[in-house]
Amino acid sequence: MASNEKVVTADQGGRINLGKSRAGLSFRLVEQGTQLILEPVETVHLPPAEAWLFRNKDALNSVRRGLEQAAAGNLVNGPDLDAAHAIAMAFPPC
Repeated sequence: MASNEKVVTADQGGRINLGKSRAGLSFRLVEQGTQLILEPVETVHLPPAEAWLFRNKDALNSVRRGLEQAAAGNLVNGPDLDAAHAIAMAFPPC
């Protein structure tokens, strides 16, 4: 165990006090057999319109891959918006 070892007792609600220095922090609880491991985590609040990306691993990996490609200078030319506008303007309004 770590050098700062102590024995604590859970209260009637099953709670263990981690001390004031950890008040308000979030932890991930990992159960490994009979051991309980607390790992500090940071929580991030996202709008639902953006949070879906982090729940969809394929989409997130695709975005990351695109960012890596862009950072490496691997870019393609976008569409010619001026030409598209000229074509759209050639049609009479509805």
